[in-house]
Amino acid sequence: MVPPMNSSKLPDGMTYSIISKGTEIVLSIWEPAQLTESRILPFLFKTNYRFSSEAEAHRMLRNYQINY
Repeated sequence: MVPPMNSSKLPDGMTYSIISKGTEIVLSIWEPAQLTESRILPFLFKTNYRFSSEAEAHRMLRNYQINY
């Protein structure tokens, strides 16, 4: 399990985490943002991917890093 972290390979300001949830591995990628009156969640966007193994999650992260 990898804690939330920044990676120089992701675009500036992007954060990700890879966590185990039951039998699934969840890769989350998001761009943090300050809460405001109109922003009720602390990110500009967040995407979650579910996998059956941590290796698959790391492959997707590498793919995201290459393409974005």
